[in-house]
Amino acid sequence: MGVEGIIYVKNDFVVNLLFPQKGNKYFEKDVELVMQQTGCSNKKACVAMNKYDNDLVNAIMSLDSKKYGNHEKKDVELVKQQTGCTYEQVCKALDISDGEIVNAIMSLA
Repeated sequence: MGVEGIIYVKNDFVVNLLFPQKGNKYFEKDVELVMQQTGCSNKKACVAMNKYDNDLVNAIMSLDSKKYGNHEKKDVELVKQQTGCTYEQVCKALDISDGEIVNAIMSLA
């Protein structure tokens, strides 16, 4: 596990001390939006914002793609809603069932 940075908030900016040369300042509301949309931690949101030069859309998409694995977000959400299982359990069931939603739901029920 690598070091992701040291994060602090100052004057409504979130600053990552590990990457100051890249001018890593984000508005706290942008970091909160990334966290809200993806369910990730503050650290992960800041790392994604750094990686994509404060581009909210790409930061969110990169974190979402990790969350849903190789599956469509709508498929994962549907199986999760129907079964009440975690994202990890749903993705594993979809992997085993080759992406077949009904089979994934049946295996988790």
